[in-house]
Amino acid sequence: MRHFILFVFSILLVFSLSNAMAEDKIPWQKINNGEKLSEGHKQLVTKVLKTTRGYAFCEDTIFNCLQQYPSNESILRQASYIVRRSKIEKNVDQIKLAFQKRIYSLYNPKRHQPNVEKMQYSGDPKAPIVVVAYADFECPYCKIAVPALRRISQERPDFMVLYFKNFPIKSHKNALPASKALVAADNQGKFWEMLDILYKQTDFSNENLNKIATYLKLDLVKFKNDIDDKKTLARIKKEKLEAMTFDIFSTPGILINGKLYNGPKSYAELLDILEEELDIVQGRQ
Repeated sequence: MRHFILFVFSILLVFSLSNAMAEDKIPWQKINNGEKLSEGHKQLVTKVLKTTRGYAFCEDTIFNCLQQYPSNESILRQASYIVRRSKIEKNVDQIKLAFQKRIYSLYNPKRHQPNVEKMQYSGDPKAPIVVVAYADFECPYCKIAVPALRRISQERPDFMVLYFKNFPIKSHKNALPASKALVAADNQGKFWEMLDILYKQTDFSNENLNKIATYLKLDLVKFKNDIDDKKTLARIKKEKLEAMTFDIFSTPGILINGKLYNGPKSYAELLDILEEELDIVQGRQ
């Protein structure tokens, strides 16, 4: 019996040491925030890395790719994404599902072609990355994503160009009035100025919209008339219908070079996916 216990103990010890050695092979110091993870958190991430296949040039598990190419930017970006999602998702399967959505966003074979002719843009229209966001002004995720995309387009105008299209959700009672105010402001050359302010608002009453129009030095009579103009509603409906033909039925619907993005909406995550899209466009992965 004693020999059997010693045998089992030795097996467990070898298994434990092999796991520790495996974790030691992960270049945590090169993975964003990797070194800051607790030991328990590292074990969770390691499970995901060992059971998830990478993409781009290395289609082995991400763990094995890290062993072969410990300094490769694409592999490190994939590992860094898993580290970030591990702080939000509850288990291995959920992290892996989020990772699969990322792959589909980057390599989705379906490319949509939204009409952006004569539309206001933020950034450089000749930029290699074209982003079209379909959103409304009461959607909580839109309030995160659209200002983030707007900021990126201002900080990196040679990197990406942003177009915005209205997609007011029926359950958001103030979304349509806000969209009408945006179109009315666009008619007077204040599209982005109005958009930036609207995403900071919670009050979409006529009184407050008029105050914003006055602040932007718009012709208030024309502003009010344009809000009520049938052409304004027709434009909004046309933009929303276009989104629906692209299988966008909720907000925000984000197209990155025509590919529907399905992922986190924060500034850091959007910048990360856009930088990876640039690598794809420029043939680096």
